[in-house]
This record gives sequence, C-alpha cells and structure tokens, in this order.
Amino acid sequence: MCPHTPTCPSSSAPDAAAARIVSEHLQDCGYALLCNGAVLLEGDGLLVLPAQRDGDPQHV
Repeated sequence: MCPHTPTCPSSSAPDAAAARIVSEHLQDCGYALLCNGAVLLEGDGLLVLPAQRDGDPQHV
C-alpha cells in the first residue's frame, strides 16, 4: 500500500519507474528499491519481482 500522495504507479504500470525510491543503493550496489516493489537498476533498467505471499519467506 503506497502512502504517498499522489499514489505511486504500480510495478505493472508503464510508468513504474516513476515510483518513489524507498531504499537507494545506486552508487555502491547499482540499484534502488521503489515504493511499488520494483527495483531500479543503474542505467535506467527496471526489474519487477513477483509478489511474495504473506507468511512464506521462501517464495520469491
């Protein structure tokens, strides 16, 4: 659930990379985690991970 106003685009939206950064590691590791769960890669790449199920940390 996105707490931002306006709400960040979902990870499946065409503009998913416009979501706010919640954890930034671009300089040291080359990626940033976005509010919608997508991973922004250095060089403007975008990685959308499958949603995890609640209570199942082994499922990726």
